[in-house]
Amino acid sequence: MKIFADTLGVDSQTLHPLTAFNSHENWDSLKQLEIVNELEKAFHINLSTDDMIEMETIKKTEGIVARHLA
Repeated sequence: MKIFADTLGVDSQTLHPLTAFNSHENWDSLKQLEIVNELEKAFHINLSTDDMIEMETIKKTEGIVARHLA
């Protein structure tokens, strides 16, 4: 959650696993790309365009990262 909170500029306590990115007031497409970049750096993975499209919530994003780490 730290990557999401830091990128969106909010306290991690305000985020929930089912938080939809596009419903958050600080979210925009640039923030989405920043989140992807931070996840790729932190976990040493490469996320595809399909992965990015699938990233609708924090929970889904965590699942995508887990899939790449498996």
